[in-house]
Amino acid sequence: MNNQEKEMRSAFTETPDVLSKIKESPRFKVPEKEKRSIFSSFKLSKTHISFASILILALVMVFLISPNENSQVYASTVTIDINPSIEITLDEDDLVITVTALNDDGDEVIDRDINYAKMTLDEVVDIIIDKAIEKGYIDPDNVDTVVLLDVKSRDEVIKDRVQAKMEAQLQRKMDNYQARYEILKTNPDLLTRDQRIKLKETADELGISNAKLVYILELKSLDTNNLYTIRELSELNTRELYQVQQQLQNGQNQNGNQNWFPFFLCLFLFVSKTWCWR
Repeated sequence: MNNQEKEMRSAFTETPDVLSKIKESPRFKVPEKEKRSIFSSFKLSKTHISFASILILALVMVFLISPNENSQVYASTVTIDINPSIEITLDEDDLVITVTALNDDGDEVIDRDINYAKMTLDEVVDIIIDKAIEKGYIDPDNVDTVVLLDVKSRDEVIKDRVQAKMEAQLQRKMDNYQARYEILKTNPDLLTRDQRIKLKETADELGISNAKLVYILELKSLDTNNLYTIRELSELNTRELYQVQQQLQNGQNQNGNQNWFPFFLCLFLFVSKTWCWR
């Protein structure tokens, strides 16, 4: 072994063990392994649940806020009384939102298997008249049919348009069946909001539509001899009410023709209900 090799061997054997000295130093510490307790795991799971709850709540809010059929704004409301009483609500394009029966006869005419939403007025009128004939509420061959029509809207342009459409389609449909008919329109525009509320409350108590009650009040304004009570008239169908109207108008023509309906209607809405039933 030459001198160079001896020097190299000596250098390696005499080199200090640096790692050992670092470990022997009092400042050297090996960090302990973190221990996860059951409590910390629970806290983590609770955080995940909280985020999940927030996400679900956000989805529910989006669903509730998003527009649906029931949240649509009604631009107009049409009531048809044949004696089945049916209410149709429409959007600004005169497309159907809902079709609702207002009495038991109306339930028989409305087909629960049909989705009326987004139908046109013509389509809905066709279905209603066809069903009314099928159920015997309209007899094209033998009996005159009286259709009581009421259209409401805050927009006069929409109201006039919908009323014209309804009358035109009813006429076309009834003419197709060669049926004898009369279309009667009720339109108590002179009423205030509070009076309309009272009118609806009374109609609900009698189990009839607002339109039919207004028609009955028109008849009572003709009934100068007090031949009928409001409750008695409420139990008649539209055809029978029309016969009463003809009878009362004939009697009024003999005694002088004066329109007492505006006065009688306003009086009715301000007096006690006990008086009205007499």
